[in-house]
Amino acid sequence: MNHQKFIDYFNGHDQFSIESGVRLTKLGQGFAEAEMDFSPKRTNFMGTMHGGALFTLADVVAGTALLSHGSLCVTLSTSINYIRPASSGKLRAVAHETHCGAKIGVCDVTIFNEGNHVVCTCTYTMYMTGKPLPAELNTEEI
Repeated sequence: MNHQKFIDYFNGHDQFSIESGVRLTKLGQGFAEAEMDFSPKRTNFMGTMHGGALFTLADVVAGTALLSHGSLCVTLSTSINYIRPASSGKLRAVAHETHCGAKIGVCDVTIFNEGNHVVCTCTYTMYMTGKPLPAELNTEEI
C-alpha cells in the first residue's frame, strides 16, 4: 500500500471524516496519526470539545492504523478515558497497533492538545474482516 496516496485519497473521499474535520496526516504499518481543529461546531454546552468529536477522531486513527495491513476492519469495542478538556487549538491523535491477528486487531490511541498534553486515551478492539481494501486502494499505484 502506498501510504501517502492512501492518506490523500482518504482525506478527499471519507465524507464523514471531512464533515467532522478529521484529517489523516500519517500512516505506516500499524501506525496512524490524524488531527482535528477545535471548532465551536464541535463543542458541548460547556464550551469544550464534545466527547463524541474526540471519539470520532480516535476511531478514524485506530481504524486506519489497522487497515494499513490491507484489510478492512470495523470497531468491536472501545474504552475511552477523558483526561482533560480541550477548549482551543489543534488536536492530534496517535494510534499504535498492539495486536493484529487474522480476526482481531487492537490499537491504543492517545489524543494530544497543542501543548502536547494528553486529552484522552483509548483502546480499540477491531474485527479484521479479511476483506481486502478496494483494489484501487491496495496497490502502490493509487
